Amino acid sequence: MKRIVATCCVTVLGLSCVLAQDPKVAQPTTIQSARLPAPAAFEGPRFTLQFMGGYYAYTGLGPGAPFGSTVDPNFDYAPINIRVGYLLTSPSDRNFLLRGVGEILVDVMVAPVTKGYADIVVGPSILLRYNFVQPNATLVPYIQGGAGFVYSDAYKTDGQDALGEAVEFILQCQVGVRWMLAANWSLDFEGGFQHISNAGFADRNGGVNDVGGSVGFTYYLPHFGRGCR
Repeated sequence: MKRIVATCCVTVLGLSCVLAQDPKVAQPTTIQSARLPAPAAFEGPRFTLQFMGGYYAYTGLGPGAPFGSTVDPNFDYAPINIRVGYLLTSPSDRNFLLRGVGEILVDVMVAPVTKGYADIVVGPSILLRYNFVQPNATLVPYIQGGAGFVYSDAYKTDGQDALGEAVEFILQCQVGVRWMLAANWSLDFEGGFQHISNAGFADRNGGVNDVGGSVGFTYYLPHFGRGCR
């Protein structure tokens, strides 16, 4: 009996030594919740630099030129936009339909007037954007809206009721999509609506309402001290 007990003890001790040497058994399994992958460009916070060019056409909303005027009521322009953005954070670890990242942008627009009673529209705006970022996304839709100031020489033209001051307000909203080409580059498409008026500070304040679209690209600047990603 003593011999059987001794044999069992030796066997158990030997198995314990063997199991202790097996890393698959000896090391406890650690369960970690993996972060849902997102395009590397949207791992914030970080700055972005966007360049866009497009065309906006007059919708006919607003008087433009009074009835019987010889002034062409149309007001079409070709905006060129330079935008510096700041991604506020990274996408959430949770997977849900509205998962994304907020972004603040400073936009400077230079828009030659291609048809109408002015030569130029130029000025800055502040935009608020929300990027809808799904795991491993190649296409990243976004919505944005904002306001700012523009200078236009349209006020110099008599016979139109739309723009009556050199400096006017601009309100705008757009929807867009980013096509991720690389970790820090995307090709961007957007379309939307822009309204220009002076909020009644001048006698002429019919306003200009245009719809259009733009195409361009975004460069996602590296995180400070972390190099390109």
